[in-house]
Amino acid sequence: MGNNCTCWKYDLQNQREQEKRSKPKWQSLEFLKSQEHKIVKMQSWIRGWQARQRVWKIQLQKYNDSVNEQLRTYSASVINVGSKQLPPFDFGIDDINDSLVHQKVLKAPIKLENGATYFGEWINDLRHGKGILICDDGSKYEGYFYQGNAHGRGRLIHSNGEVYEGQWENDEAHGQGTYIHEDGATYLGQWEHNLQQGKGSEKWPDGSYFEGAYKQGKKEGLGKFVWADGAIYDGEFRSNNIDGYGKYSWPDGKQYIGYWQNNKKNGKGKYIWPDGKVYDGDFVFDQKHGQGILRFPDGRAYEGEWQQDKQHGRAILKLPNGKTSFGEWKNGIRIN
Repeated sequence: MGNNCTCWKYDLQNQREQEKRSKPKWQSLEFLKSQEHKIVKMQSWIRGWQARQRVWKIQLQKYNDSVNEQLRTYSASVINVGSKQLPPFDFGIDDINDSLVHQKVLKAPIKLENGATYFGEWINDLRHGKGILICDDGSKYEGYFYQGNAHGRGRLIHSNGEVYEGQWENDEAHGQGTYIHEDGATYLGQWEHNLQQGKGSEKWPDGSYFEGAYKQGKKEGLGKFVWADGAIYDGEFRSNNIDGYGKYSWPDGKQYIGYWQNNKKNGKGKYIWPDGKVYDGDFVFDQKHGQGILRFPDGRAYEGEWQQDKQHGRAILKLPNGKTSFGEWKNGIRIN
């Protein structure tokens, strides 16, 4: 009796253990089925969202194409001096990702309080998006606006024909841009607050060009200037002038390597002639002045004092045979 009871208890316990082990399997299957249903719903929602996005992009593209065409037509009807020689401005779709794109409205040309005429997109009472602004002085801006100001990519054609095309920020040339002057000279480079700032290059109609650094609208820092006659300066600039350390090469082969001040040789430097003659020493405002050595191709050398581009004062004269002599010079002439 006792043994039978024990076996019975064992069987009951064994059955319960089996039920415990089998029950999670059944529950996990039900869980997977419920998750599968959720996944299907999520996939359906994603497909719907993607479809709506495709439709939205198509509608937005059609709207942009329509706006661009109307702006091009209007721009062609308003011609100033500079625009006659320029291709139509390409508005493109720079604002395709603007979070406020759905709020923009294209309105008919309107006369502003300052006398200018604006045709383009608006958000509420602010110019926002693509547009064309015709000022009362005849200048024309074509490009992007943000909250009432020229902002983004745009082109300003002045009434005298000069043109700036590039990046804008709060009604100022700011970023990368190109400026074409009335005489045909061009600047391509970086801008900050309507002034050249950073790396840039200038070219002139006669073939001269400059590449280098700018600060507050002037050449400042390292740069290279090449003139139409073949002269080249490679070195430092300050306030648009050759100033600092640099190398100047003349078309006839002469070279100067050294310090400059206000476009003149000033300080320590080396002047080299095509025939091999070399002066190494002090300069003051383009003249040899102070201590310096003048070496000749035949081995002669003058080492001593200079004044206003002439030997002047005590010096050592070295001869090709190695002999030396001490003497004194005045205004380029030896006096003893």
